[in-house]
Amino acid sequence: MTERIRALFTLILCLSSILLSAQEESVTPEEALRKRIRMARTVKERISANYAMANYLADTDSVTSDRFFKIGYDLALLHSNLEMQAKYFYLKGVLRYNQGDFPDGEKLARRSLVLLRDSRDTVLKLHVIGLLLNAMEYQALDISQEKEYLDLFYNTEYLESRSDAGPNLARGFIYACLSWYYIQKDNEKSRQAFLKQYECYNKIANDELLMSYHINYAHFNLFIHNFSEATRQAQTAVDICKKLGNRNEMDFMLSSISLATMLIYEGKFHEARGIYNNVVSVSTRMRQDLIESEEKGHQLDLANAKVKADRKIMTIIVIASLLMISLIFILLRWFYRLKSLRAEIKLKENIAMDLHDEVGTMITKTIFLTQNILNSNPDSDPRLQQIVEQSRQVNASFRDAIWSTDTRTDELQNLVDRIAETGHHATEGTSCTFCFHRHERLPKRQLKPLEKRNIMLIVREALHNAVKHSNGNRIDMSVVPQDDRLVFTIIDNGTEVNQDENRYGMGQHSMRQRAAKMGADIFIGPASDGYVVRLIV
Repeated sequence: MTERIRALFTLILCLSSILLSAQEESVTPEEALRKRIRMARTVKERISANYAMANYLADTDSVTSDRFFKIGYDLALLHSNLEMQAKYFYLKGVLRYNQGDFPDGEKLARRSLVLLRDSRDTVLKLHVIGLLLNAMEYQALDISQEKEYLDLFYNTEYLESRSDAGPNLARGFIYACLSWYYIQKDNEKSRQAFLKQYECYNKIANDELLMSYHINYAHFNLFIHNFSEATRQAQTAVDICKKLGNRNEMDFMLSSISLATMLIYEGKFHEARGIYNNVVSVSTRMRQDLIESEEKGHQLDLANAKVKADRKIMTIIVIASLLMISLIFILLRWFYRLKSLRAEIKLKENIAMDLHDEVGTMITKTIFLTQNILNSNPDSDPRLQQIVEQSRQVNASFRDAIWSTDTRTDELQNLVDRIAETGHHATEGTSCTFCFHRHERLPKRQLKPLEKRNIMLIVREALHNAVKHSNGNRIDMSVVPQDDRLVFTIIDNGTEVNQDENRYGMGQHSMRQRAAKMGADIFIGPASDGYVVRLIV
């Protein structure tokens, strides 16, 4: 996917540099460019013509290309034309970027922007900002730090209403860069940048740019698991390729492969297989057309046979590469998610241990000192006893909170042991007898921290209600597996229930709310032999 993005940006950079240099939709042949240099009437036209020639020769004759660049730059220096000097650094930066030298491309873009600080050529500024941001994005640098240039870009929103190729190409380029920069940081911003990019390219009405946009937007939707939208965008790219006809069959195959990949993610293997068959058919037809064309002109020789073989291998490599990139992407995402989860678990364990060792010890020490004061001085302030009781309640709540966040206690067996211990503590010193019935074959089940805490709080509330509001002398509790769920039952043998709504009624409301958060079922009410609370998780 990264290579496809780079290919898109390379295409945009080439189009923008050609637009700025040649003022035409395509590169002018060498003879016409030389004539343009000879016929230039002004210094600015002569500089632009030399830049256009240098850009045209960049891929085939770098030495001659540099010579034309130097002629144009020397003229710009001689006549103190800052905009033409800035354009020189921009075009050289584009070449460095296309060669994969992103740090040098960034450096040249910054030099260009310094020269353009007071320029009124907004379109050229936008092109240079796009080069700078894209070079930074490929170096994994923080684009948001370039506030000055981002503000300049956002302040040119008035250009969006125009249909000129220059402004829309430049703004579309920057939106393309921002759309990939915001992925994994802010998917909504990324989506908005993609849509803005589409608006710019749509005004240019360049089918090749629109096709590249739809393919990249399809991969974005695949990244956020919006498979249906990803498939729709890939289908649009394929439709555009069909509109372009046979002159763009390679892009048609690449778009079709992307569409088939999206369908595989949706589980539509039959449709994907049909598309792959179409790709193979197009590839076969392309090879056959090549053979027929060469047979009309001259006989096939060994060199042409090698070209055919290389094209066939390249098609296979492209298909295999796309599939491999998708697999690597999934594996990397799974790996980083697992790594993050492990780090989170480790952090929770460390926090729980630190709180237990430090804060818990301090609370226990406070209780111990206050109790010693009471024991040594029975006539001391009665509020000290209240402090002791309150501190014990705080200590118990604090330890429960630590226990609920400790991932080492997430097993069902640990929860059951904790419930049994809580029941004995709740009835200790009262007239009630607590009986806990543990099922012999409780399943080995890992509980979520929120689920574990809510179960514990519901059970504790039920036990305390039974102790405080029932006139019975026995509380029975059981944990029983039922299909793939667990049934927690707390029942007392009381014959009356205290109807104090401010205490018991709110307790019931709290238990029902906690059960609803877990998606559990709960029953609270009288039974034939007492009062029962039954929680099914």
